[in-house]
This record gives sequence, structure tokens and C-alpha cells, in this order.
Amino acid sequence: MSTICHDALARIAVLDLDGWAGLPTCTLVDVEAVWRPSEAAGRPVALGRETAEARHFDTGSGWVRVWSRDGTVVLIDVDGPLEVDVAALGEPDAHVMAHVGFASYPDGELVFAARGLAVGVAPESGVVVYAAVFAPCSADDYTARLQVDRKQRPIPMGGAHGL
Repeated sequence: MSTICHDALARIAVLDLDGWAGLPTCTLVDVEAVWRPSEAAGRPVALGRETAEARHFDTGSGWVRVWSRDGTVVLIDVDGPLEVDVAALGEPDAHVMAHVGFASYPDGELVFAARGLAVGVAPESGVVVYAAVFAPCSADDYTARLQVDRKQRPIPMGGAHGL
């Protein structure tokens, strides 16, 4: 494992986003060498308009979700509430719709695409409800390939078997 990947994973574990410049190239093998995987196997899930494998890992400071394609980590996210100084992050490259459970916040996800960082903020409270790190890209590439669909959908009466 590269020192750069190891150092990035250590920063993510404690949510040290000050000066974050993007997720370096890391593999699932790299992540498994540093963090403990959950008992559940990874599963294919939509990430942006593509599919990625999602798996939970215990960082020692909390749980994160690691998204990979062909064994390469493409995004790591963590749910909040989180202690992140949003003002210190500066001006985002884009604002997009944030979904948290059944709530939706127009412009609530701040995308710092050139720095490989996105944070979801509940506007009424200013609470950071999630954060995601990834390799630097354009805002359009982030929404197309990397944005996590966090929208909860109600299960129809009669249960999920009717879907």
C-alpha cells in the first residue's frame, strides 16, 4: 500500500478534511489492511448512473461506506451528524439536491469536486449530515458517476415483496 493511500485513510477515519485535496488511488486490499470490514459482503449498488460495490468498514473511530469499481476505491462516505467546519471549506464548485432519509434539501449538498469532497448540510440547523471523499473531478462527473442516492423511498403497503 502506498503511504499516500494510508495517510488519506487515516485522515478520513478522523474526518480531517482541512486542506483535503482528493482521494488518492487506493484499492479494496489497501482499505482491508487498515480498516475492519463488516460481516456483510459488499453488494452492487447504483452510484451516480453507474454501479459500484458498497461495503461498510470500521475505521476504529466509526463506520464508513467504501464504494469500489473493479477493486479500486472510487468514493468513501460517512453519515452524520458530523463535526465539519463547512465555512472553512470555502466556496463549493456546485450545490446539488441533498437527500437525507425522507427529507430533501435543494442546494443542500456542497460539492467541492476539484478537491474530491462533498458534504450534505441540513439548512435549518447547519448540521453536516454526511460527507464523501473521492478523486478530484468535475462537478458534472461527480453527479454522473459518484453521487450517492440517499433518498429513502417508502415501502408500499403489503411490504417490499410487492416491488
